This record gives sequence, structure tokens and C-alpha cells, in this order.
Amino acid sequence: VLKSDVTLNLGGNTLTTAQDIGDGWSAAVYVEGGDVTIKNGTIATSGKAAHAKMGAVWVKGDAPANVTIENGTFKGNCWNVTPDTPYTDGLMATVYVSNANGKVTIKGGEFYAVKQAQVGGQNQILNYKNGMPALTIEVKGGKFYGMNPAVGNGVEVSYLADDAVVVETSAGVFEVLPVVEGTLTLAKDMTI
Repeated sequence: VLKSDVTLNLGGNTLTTAQDIGDGWSAAVYVEGGDVTIKNGTIATSGKAAHAKMGAVWVKGDAPANVTIENGTFKGNCWNVTPDTPYTDGLMATVYVSNANGKVTIKGGEFYAVKQAQVGGQNQILNYKNGMPALTIEVKGGKFYGMNPAVGNGVEVSYLADDAVVVETSAGVFEVLPVVEGTLTLAKDMTI
């Protein structure tokens, strides 16, 4: 649990929570306050338990919290140990904000939401608690597998920053690129 100003530099390593929980939410990194920067590594969840929904980063609590994700790989996980009884509330988020005084700014990285085939519902890479402003999460860069941050969670919410564009680089893979001084510069060959 991070509660003060800190840079979480993973140094190219992986931080994984394999915690097996019952029904409910869990995360590898909880932020409950401060200015937090996350970079240079992987944060993933791999726990298995009945109806578990596990995110990589969760901003919670009431204290002001600003999280900047500079780069890295982030994987959320939704698991159901009873495949003969499909779990239809498979909603989970890799990055989740439930703090009304919290904000996440994503400048880069790769983001995934992984679930078993028998888990129903919609996995969202990015999500926030109902009733909070959509710009609680702002995307300025990064690659998103299975979710377009310009469309958000499908209810007319866009997480895309005003100075960014999103390009679907292959089926279901969305890359967010910054627009600097009115110019979009490609860092590599891209087919759209």
C-alpha cells in the first residue's frame, strides 16, 4: 500500500500477486495517497479463487492521490474456480480508481485484462467507481489489448487526453499516440 510521494521503479522486474482470495477485489499495488510514479517493469495478478477479480493498480481511500504510469506492462485477472457454474459478473479492471480525490495519468505501457473463457461479463482495462468524473483516468500514451481507451467502457466515456489520438494497430490492439504542438509523429512503421 502506497500512501506518500514515491517512485515505484521496478527495474525491469515483475511484481506479481498470486494471492488466492474469495469473492471480491484485490490488486497488486494499492495507492491511498501521494504522488506516485510507476515505471520500468511488470505488475500482474495471477491468483485463483472463486469469483476473484484482481487488478494491477487500484487507487482507493480518500486522501489526494495522483498516479503517473510512465511505462511497463500491467495485467489484471478474473478467475472462476467453478467452471461448471459460469460467473457472469466478470467485470474487473487492470487499473481502477475508487478514490474521489484520485487520478491516474497513463503516459505509456502495455495493458491487458485476462480472464478464463467461462467467466462472463466485460473485462475493462480501465475503470472508475460510478459517479466519479471520467477524467479520473487520462490516457496520453500506451498500448491497450482488447479495449479502446477512446471509447472507454462503452457508455460514452473516453479516457483519451485532448492531446492524444488512438490507432487500432491490429485487431483489438489500440495504441495511443501523443500529439505534440499539433503534430503526430510515428516512432515506427504502422499499418492502420
